[in-house]
Amino acid sequence: MLRNSRLWRWASGSILLGAFIFGLCFFAKPGANLDHAGRRLMIDIFSGFKPFQPPPRPIFLMHGLGGEAADLTYLETWLAKALPGTKTFKVNIYERKESSTSLLVQVPALANFIRQTKKNDPDAFQYGYDLVCHSQGALICRCLAEEMDDHEVHTLISLAGPQMGVFGNHFSLPGGLMPVHLGINGDLGNMPYTQLLQKSSSVANMWNDPLHHNMFVEKSKFLAVFNGLQNRTDTDSREIARRKSNFVRLRKACFFVGDFGANPYEGGLEPWQSGVFGFYNYINGSNTEYLTMHQTLEYKHDTFGLRTLDTTGRLILQAVPKIGHGQWTGDYHVVSKYVVPQLGGQ
Repeated sequence: MLRNSRLWRWASGSILLGAFIFGLCFFAKPGANLDHAGRRLMIDIFSGFKPFQPPPRPIFLMHGLGGEAADLTYLETWLAKALPGTKTFKVNIYERKESSTSLLVQVPALANFIRQTKKNDPDAFQYGYDLVCHSQGALICRCLAEEMDDHEVHTLISLAGPQMGVFGNHFSLPGGLMPVHLGINGDLGNMPYTQLLQKSSSVANMWNDPLHHNMFVEKSKFLAVFNGLQNRTDTDSREIARRKSNFVRLRKACFFVGDFGANPYEGGLEPWQSGVFGFYNYINGSNTEYLTMHQTLEYKHDTFGLRTLDTTGRLILQAVPKIGHGQWTGDYHVVSKYVVPQLGGQ
């Protein structure tokens, strides 16, 4: 495979060119000058030689809860303008009402979507691809980077994604079942962790109750698993190691969210700190105190590779004051300032 790649052909050509130049220098008599034709050849060689530049990596764009691929049309247009020649693919699965389908289903579905897209245009994906994902879609993309053994993600960009889950008064379960707007501070007890909801509801999959953390770790079928917190058997340990190995293959991971200070809600995510791996202080069972990423068990114990990315300089976190949930994909200036600069590099 390597011998047929553009990189191999470029490397082989560079070696031959180096050998040719070395030969000219080595076999020339001391003090001798190259004749006119030789000098012209050398000039032509060096003036035409350019460092190898791989083609732009394609970008997959993933929508959030209640959204659809069309929501990302402006984002797609702005990226195409800023990064000429870059192919973009809006993910058009599990849209609108279907977006509340269990994430246990959506993660492998996204993996299959990427595989099929690559199959249809293999030349475009020789150097991997990037993911730019919004809201719930950002969590799906992060978990995909853990679950998909054959992923070739170079750069993952999470825009206001519930990376540590959600909790609070601004979410409801499917079909309006038990809306969390009733002044109960988001305390739904064990209901989100029932087998039925864990198998059917993306909100239940994201629900991280700091008041019942042990219940979350024990019964969550999605987030606690992908955060590497369920390690009870040898099988669990092997799966944690596999997912972590996949995740740390990322060349770069960027997590952005709006900082709304003491207000935990940024227009689509609660608490907003979840977008940069902070959360309510589940260690103390509090929904009024907060943990930073560095204080979480997930980071301290490097349960899925977050600390590894950080200590190797591949993790970028930024909470930007007063940027609302929808602005990450719908505001040209926000996209230009924060998203575009993270794409296109090697």
